Amino acid sequence: MAGDRCQRGRKIPTPAPFLHAVYLGDAAYQGSTSAVVNQVVLETTSRATLTSSPNPSMQGQAVTFSAKISSPTVMPTGPVTFTVGKTVLGTAQLNRGKATLTISSLPVGSTKVTATYYGNSNIAKSSASVTQNVQ
Repeated sequence: MAGDRCQRGRKIPTPAPFLHAVYLGDAAYQGSTSAVVNQVVLETTSRATLTSSPNPSMQGQAVTFSAKISSPTVMPTGPVTFTVGKTVLGTAQLNRGKATLTISSLPVGSTKVTATYYGNSNIAKSSASVTQNVQ
């Protein structure tokens, strides 16, 4: 309809406030205000996968851990933290949903490495683990 107004690109906070539309009117149409609507915006899920290469590896050999973070609605951005237990091995930024960390200091034996994406106000946290075998 001629004279309609809408605002695009505004981020709706989570949880969203009550919303209503206001049309100020013009020479041809009288102004009006819509009824109040309670808009609920939920964060989307995320899914993490983690691989390592090479696996198995030799003591002192560089091992690359590759985390992939996906979401059904948006491309995740931000840091991924790589840990062994509570020890942080490093942090890497997502680039097109992928983050990599290369280290060569793992001990001989089996080590469970976890990649954690902590999410944000729009995307939920997720994590994945892989067991790296060092000979």
